[in-house]
Amino acid sequence: MAERFGEIRMSDLRAIRRLTGQLMEAEDLPTLGRELIQGTLKILPADFMLWNLWTLEMDQVLAMESNNAHCQRVLECHGNELAATIHHHPVIAAGHLDNAMLRPQRMSDYESDTAFLDNPLYREVYRHVDSRHQMAYDAIRLEDSRVVLSWNRRDRDFTHREMQLLHVVGLQVAALSRRLEDRRHLRRTWDDLAGALGLHAAGNESPPLGRNDGYILSAMIRGTSRAQIAGALHWRRDTLDRHLGILREKMGYENMAQLQQALADLRFPARGARQGGE
Repeated sequence: MAERFGEIRMSDLRAIRRLTGQLMEAEDLPTLGRELIQGTLKILPADFMLWNLWTLEMDQVLAMESNNAHCQRVLECHGNELAATIHHHPVIAAGHLDNAMLRPQRMSDYESDTAFLDNPLYREVYRHVDSRHQMAYDAIRLEDSRVVLSWNRRDRDFTHREMQLLHVVGLQVAALSRRLEDRRHLRRTWDDLAGALGLHAAGNESPPLGRNDGYILSAMIRGTSRAQIAGALHWRRDTLDRHLGILREKMGYENMAQLQQALADLRFPARGARQGGE
């Protein structure tokens, strides 16, 4: 750990902790990106910073947030050129994009300034924002997209300390991005379960699904034992039983046998049809 982050100061960690607290309020990925960009100016100054949501293949930018309105407008205006030439990025061209999942990468470590000025990516896009130095981090790959962070400067390159700062910030962004995706999966799981079980609360809205409810219900549908579920959650068995009691009441079942039967019917949807035809 000391080798990876040895140049980071305690004041840096306190600032990152405050930023993380702010980011935890984000309800979706674009909001997370916007809050990140607004909150990192004091931690890691740059001429312009970018939070990008790319497709997994890096062939299309799905969303973009920047601390510099002019640069964002320019990049959005040249979005097609950016998508067409992003593979000329020195890190990507060198085949080191996967390494960016492990630590940030400096563009200058792969291509000299002179060579970059002749790079199609610079000619088509970067010259419009006068970016000469860049530190990029492929923070996380989600189900259908990837979050990429990049810090850009005109006059000087980034130090090792600044790379470490981006790394720590990026790790927090990755964790929060994963949490947002998990929340989206939980909501989708709840919608599927609610529809299948015929659950409708007041106003035709399903009861709210708690943080672990989607996992618990999905595991029970798969036939996972309660002991195994409790172990996976690092819970005591009686803790899981109490949680299931609350969940059962929320879903409108009088006892656990009814809930288990409903979940079993989801696991074997054809059984009821076969019985009805006999």
